[in-house]
Amino acid sequence: MYGDACRTNGSWDASGWLENEPGGENWDSVKEGETFLQPSASYSKRSSFIGDLRSKASQALKSQDEFISAPTEQAIQSAQVFINRLPEGCLVFRMALSQSGEINFFHGNDDDLFQILIDAEGTVSYYGVVDGKEVGDSNLPPENLPYTKLLSFVDRNK
Repeated sequence: MYGDACRTNGSWDASGWLENEPGGENWDSVKEGETFLQPSASYSKRSSFIGDLRSKASQALKSQDEFISAPTEQAIQSAQVFINRLPEGCLVFRMALSQSGEINFFHGNDDDLFQILIDAEGTVSYYGVVDGKEVGDSNLPPENLPYTKLLSFVDRNK
């Protein structure tokens, strides 16, 4: 790159990223007016939820309240795995941190709820009613959560 900036549209842009001067080996790889793919809507939603999770965890960590525990890094990592593995149809939920540092995910409403809880060790517990039957389990790694049961619950409520 020539200097610390590149000249674009008659002004200097210090955020230029090409490494070679005009005519260099990478110069022809970018065409004028070229557009780049945007992330999918589900990727954007997942990223937003993960950002929200990290923000809430940070707020809990900074809390002066002696009765509030922040989620552990294991719990946060498991929550991220959970969010990233959610089927696309399950990306509408509420997320809350408990005072004990557990991370809770709620699908549905207060009268008809499917709840996923991630504890300090990063293990997952869930409970809900699917097809008229109570379903639930505990102490699962997030990758072993039966996402099909959650999807059945969400699809039933559409």
